[in-house]
Amino acid sequence: SSMPIPNVKRMADKFICLMAFSFGEVAEKLVYVGKLSSSYIEVC
Repeated sequence: SSMPIPNVKRMADKFICLMAFSFGEVAEKLVYVGKLSSSYIEVC
């Protein structure tokens, strides 16, 4: 069972491009997502 890893890399590339395009805006979203991720990991 092979997962579509290239799709994940493509998403990561798009995310990096977003950061380069509008760093301040994405930085705020990163902080928000980071808090969500940390709380999600705690639940798991």
